[in-house]
Amino acid sequence: MTMNQHDFNTLLIDFVREEDVLYRSQNLNFTNSAERHMAYERIAEKLRRHGATYEQTHRLNEKFLKLKWRYMKEYHQVEEGKQSSWPYYDSLAFLLPSVLELERKRMTNAEEAQNRDHPPPPQPMQTSQPPPAPPQQFVEVQTCEVLPTSSNGTKGRTAQKRKNPVMLEETDSRLMEKRRVTNQAFADFVACKLDEMPEPIRTYTERQIIDVVMSVHVETYQEISQSGVQQMHHNDREIPITNEVYHQNSINDQQFEHCQPINNTVRQRPARTPRKPKNDL
Repeated sequence: MTMNQHDFNTLLIDFVREEDVLYRSQNLNFTNSAERHMAYERIAEKLRRHGATYEQTHRLNEKFLKLKWRYMKEYHQVEEGKQSSWPYYDSLAFLLPSVLELERKRMTNAEEAQNRDHPPPPQPMQTSQPPPAPPQQFVEVQTCEVLPTSSNGTKGRTAQKRKNPVMLEETDSRLMEKRRVTNQAFADFVACKLDEMPEPIRTYTERQIIDVVMSVHVETYQEISQSGVQQMHHNDREIPITNEVYHQNSINDQQFEHCQPINNTVRQRPARTPRKPKNDL
């Protein structure tokens, strides 16, 4: 014999009240589906002992949810000042905390969805305060300061190198502005590097540099002399060719500011007197 619906709902509400895992969120197993399923199995067993059929105890969770949603509807009507005529309203009063918590979550989700669909307009920046400056990167660069040339024409010694912290952006801009290096700057750079070398290596390096420069000068002079041209044009500028020559044996005797005339640099080496052979004893 099938139990009438009113008695079934009354017993179902009483048995659910005993299983707080089905409605109390503070229960540690509230989100555990296995524990909730076992709670409904216990309720179904109790209902069958009271005369409910297997068909009536099938899908108890759906039947309880229908009662819960109806209670929420009746609760809102009571909040608006109306009276509830539903017979199970007072029996389901134990669901009120869970209903209020569910309402708060629903309102929060609605506000978050509205904020995603309609984000607030950006706040205008205050004109009185400048925008924050980007973080500055610093790099330590070793520089070599070169003293100016003295009045007698000799080059001044290079000052002791020092370390100056400069910003990376300023360094990049200076490199872009001074991309074309002048001859004087190149000479100062070479002088700076030579001063950093020990004496034997510096002397050897100076000889190598002079050999390269003067060999190119001599080859150019010989080529122009053979062609009979006394002037060559370079970048729309006439460069006169002088009778100068470089002699490798006179490196240590010259001041390397300019090539000396041929009659001042080339010296005739005296003839060597052959040794007399020793008399055999």
